[in-house]
Amino acid sequence: MLWIQGKISTAGTVVWLFLPSFVAGVVPLFGIWWQAKRYGTSEKSPEIEAPVASWNSKMVLLVGVSCILMVPIVKMVTGLPPYLGMMMALGVFWLVSEIADLAAEEADEETGNVAAIAAHGKHGVPAALHFVDLSSLLFFTGVLLGVAALESADVLAQYSEWLESITKGSDILLAALIGVSSAVVDNVPLVQASIEMFHEPMDDPLWQLVALSAGTGGSMLAVGSVAGVTLMGLEKVSFLWYAKRISPWAALGFALGLGTYQLQRLMAPA
Repeated sequence: MLWIQGKISTAGTVVWLFLPSFVAGVVPLFGIWWQAKRYGTSEKSPEIEAPVASWNSKMVLLVGVSCILMVPIVKMVTGLPPYLGMMMALGVFWLVSEIADLAAEEADEETGNVAAIAAHGKHGVPAALHFVDLSSLLFFTGVLLGVAALESADVLAQYSEWLESITKGSDILLAALIGVSSAVVDNVPLVQASIEMFHEPMDDPLWQLVALSAGTGGSMLAVGSVAGVTLMGLEKVSFLWYAKRISPWAALGFALGLGTYQLQRLMAPA
């Protein structure tokens, strides 16, 4: 959202936010892994076999990630809106996944694998579309409309002045407040509200901190991001389970990410 609105650039985001984002992601990942090793069973059950990723699945995963990474490149080269790049990425991914699925189906027919043949058609892009959470999409539509209404009523302008007064002009404290708030009310409306409230130039530290804090702070609670809400819906993860096992590590990663960004600023040449 910040990138589309011209608040941050691709080069500035990569240079300043790669290391803080890496820290904010790796630290919780390592902590959750350590927690699972500490409280998990030391011996694996002989009845459970780990799934083996086939060559087709690896290729589809690589193509999917590559298509997502190509979206900003398409925008910079062609000037097309990012949503068109995402639609093109979806089309390419759909085509590649269908070709890979057809090749796997032919191989299963040659080997006579009846179970695998019956499983074809139950996965892929068409099957994934059935898991789209329409209620979440409607929720975000309503929230963005609510943000527009608050902007029209001049509420956001007054709120921005209040935030600046309590943070004494410190952008790092302001970003921390935005990050903590995003864990409660979701990061999408907060970023949209920030775009409407502040008017700093492109690649200003405030915009980079908003991108970092809203993107990572929302993970401190399951309801603070689309990924968390989707996890709760698809994997039946409870809010309390997430708060007990994931939230502390996400909060630690959030704090260390902001600290890493501030350290970069202090070490940067004047």
